[in-house]
Amino acid sequence: MGCPTEVVIGDDLVFGITTHDPDTGELTDADAAPIWRLYENETGVPILTGTMAKLDDAGTTGFYTELIECTAGNGFNDRMTYSVYITAMVDGDTGGICYAFKAKAEVADLVYVPDASSVITTGVENANTWTACSTNNGIRWQIIDDGSGLDVTCEINMGAGRSASMVFINGYFDRAGGSAVVEVYAWNYSSADWDKLSAGTFNTEMRNRANDKNYVFSLNANHTDAVTTPGEVKIRFLATEARVNNELLLDYVPVTGIAVGGTTPPAVIADAVWSDSRGHDVSLHIPKYIGHTYYVNGTLGSDANTGLLVREALQTIGAALAVCSSGDRIVVFAGTYAEAGLDLGTGATKTGVELIGEVGVILTGGGGTCLEVSGDSCFANGIWGTPAAGQMGFDVGPSNATHRVRFFSCISYSSGSIGFRSGATSGQATFNECCAKGYSATGFELQGPAGRLSHCRAVAATGSMARGVYLSNAAANRCLVSDVVSDNNGLAAYETVVGADENVFYGCATSKTCGAIVDNGTNNAWRCMCDEDVPGTNITQIGGSTANATALLTLIAKFSGITSVTAWLRAMLRKDTADATALTEINLGGGTYEESKHSQEAIGDSVIAGGGGEGAISWEVLVDDGTNPIDGVEVWITTDEAGEHVVAGTRTTNAMGIVTFMLDAGDYFLWKQIAGVEFTNPEAMTVS
Repeated sequence: MGCPTEVVIGDDLVFGITTHDPDTGELTDADAAPIWRLYENETGVPILTGTMAKLDDAGTTGFYTELIECTAGNGFNDRMTYSVYITAMVDGDTGGICYAFKAKAEVADLVYVPDASSVITTGVENANTWTACSTNNGIRWQIIDDGSGLDVTCEINMGAGRSASMVFINGYFDRAGGSAVVEVYAWNYSSADWDKLSAGTFNTEMRNRANDKNYVFSLNANHTDAVTTPGEVKIRFLATEARVNNELLLDYVPVTGIAVGGTTPPAVIADAVWSDSRGHDVSLHIPKYIGHTYYVNGTLGSDANTGLLVREALQTIGAALAVCSSGDRIVVFAGTYAEAGLDLGTGATKTGVELIGEVGVILTGGGGTCLEVSGDSCFANGIWGTPAAGQMGFDVGPSNATHRVRFFSCISYSSGSIGFRSGATSGQATFNECCAKGYSATGFELQGPAGRLSHCRAVAATGSMARGVYLSNAAANRCLVSDVVSDNNGLAAYETVVGADENVFYGCATSKTCGAIVDNGTNNAWRCMCDEDVPGTNITQIGGSTANATALLTLIAKFSGITSVTAWLRAMLRKDTADATALTEINLGGGTYEESKHSQEAIGDSVIAGGGGEGAISWEVLVDDGTNPIDGVEVWITTDEAGEHVVAGTRTTNAMGIVTFMLDAGDYFLWKQIAGVEFTNPEAMTVS
């Protein structure tokens, strides 16, 4: 027994039950045909009723089914929930069951995407011809054959008093195989039939997906509904063969019209409303990435391909950059790409281009810069650059003003001169989670204003006189450098030039192998700048002034004679083996400091253990009044006569006047006290 949980309006729905003997549970035919009632949502009146019939009576027992037509005429509505209530009587006892399902309108395999570029910018008024559409390449509708055939219609409403004169169709047909073409028809309201638009087919020339085409077809007065206002025009696309994954991709389908009784210049009419071959509305849509996605596969691709499908990937990134438009995305498969002159933005002619690298994408630069960016709002993600010696990894706006460029999770790793750079006229460049490593001059160089450098690392080649982060131009103002690590930069960990003002360095760190932190600008804010041990030991200028740096270094000088503050603190706090250099420095003032006895941890352990000491010899102390033992006397032991260095105690004598300590061999001083008794303190003693 069962019932589907969902049904498409226009399809049939079958539900079934089995009946049983209420006493034995065995399958048993019902006394009469089961009765069913169908309700919409929680409406109290059924929209349909009926009885069920036995199915395969000779081969089954108590098996009943029913088929109902879920049509609009039978009262079915989109997105409504329906309940089937069924009752049956067996041996005079009545039982029942209820099923629920949801109805939805049929939606063709269509993805609709609004596109701001959907206006006619090119085209000719000659029927059955096409021209290249240089701008409106963003696919707006994608209709995919699910195997049942591709047959869709769009409806366009003309303006008041207008009659359709021609239709522009921009797009292409992508066959998954076979030899199908798409035929184009217009509805003839006079003959009530479809007119094939001359030789209107999307044939093989439409397979050039790198450049969508404008088809232009003439229409006549019969192709506009003269009855309704505004007049309606229907354009139909029919594939001559059904095949799974055949695709019709369209940018726009506008209609131009003439005023009844006279001519006017062509006018673009409102967007199409789509329906499938049954006339069902397909206005429901799914958002889709607006731009094209081009694929690059250096191993399996070919630059003769379109790049718009994975199976038709291009071979080089340069080819993808050449054919893409503003707002498009380029996805690169893993591999090494030794291409010179790669420019994300193509000479500042394109904006918003995205370059996405699969793990393992490496750009060598072909002897030059690995990647330049000349277009505003471009984005690079997951790209690994390995520039040659003296070359650059990534360069933003080297010869033009480029704004709002973003790099994420990119790496420049080789002996190149500079890892990442943004030009002097390039504002708001952002580098996030990027790494520059092995360079000889600069890890990250910001020349323009409002740059952002976050969670990055600058590691120069070992022993190089390089800079980690360098604000090298007076235009580099109001930049934010946060959570950056600078390492091996012998010339400067962080540096700003004169005029590079009002920048913020926050949460950054340097290593001991780095050079100075040099600030020649004004009103720059430095927070959490530190090397391995002592904050600020290598700052040479702060706020454009050496005076502030001198004051800070004077304070630091008070720690002279301490090689490592960390090692000193550990020796004083922990009782495990201390750093030998730290112990030597601690004992320079005289005496012998032993971390196992004198550290805070050792003293704390002694207190926790009840003050018995930590020596190797068990030493009993007897306290009496000369004749009788004294119970309850507080006893402690020091190493000095002044009583400042307690090594054991305080402990209390038992009824026998005895208290036991664990001491090492040596000379000590014994201290005793109890109310009402005067002792001679301290009393020297020797433990052996």
